[in-house]
Amino acid sequence: MKNRIRELRRSRGLTLEEVARRANTTNQQVHRLETGQRRLTTEWMDRIPADLLPAAEALKVAVAGYVGAGDAIYPIDDHATGVGLEEIEAPPGEGTDIVAVIVRGDSMYPSYNDGDLIFYRREEHTPEHTFLGRECVVSLADGRVLVKRVIQGSKKNRYTLVSHNAPAIMDVAVRWAAPVRWVRRR
Repeated sequence: MKNRIRELRRSRGLTLEEVARRANTTNQQVHRLETGQRRLTTEWMDRIPADLLPAAEALKVAVAGYVGAGDAIYPIDDHATGVGLEEIEAPPGEGTDIVAVIVRGDSMYPSYNDGDLIFYRREEHTPEHTFLGRECVVSLADGRVLVKRVIQGSKKNRYTLVSHNAPAIMDVAVRWAAPVRWVRRR
């Protein structure tokens, strides 16, 4: 995914070498950032010269509701309206397709605490290989939305949902699963 670093660098009359020197990196790394070959992470944003980064209004995303980490949680907004409980600042480098939920419960402690914000992208028809073995926000057929590690169940299209400190939920059908992308501690 390309970003605006090259455009901003050129508009300010800076050379690639100058930005690399000021960011304490190589020309090749800056080139990779400019072309999208390297992701513009918060670490890189901290290294890029401040006068190169645009002053922009922070992107806002909806907090869709709650996700259970032990408790049976039923979401307030299951992406139907897109309004959510509140709007918060999106994590760096994410677009408008990311959603946040608030953790309720402690079965995933120490990874997630009650009240933490979890960010994920919900996509229809997510391929199984993108979520197996990963911690995900998971929607079950009965309406519960949980945060669990998803592993293959004993049958096709059945999964076992694993917690850090609670019994696993065995062989359940999953409506959708979306890997956790960011966590913001509250």
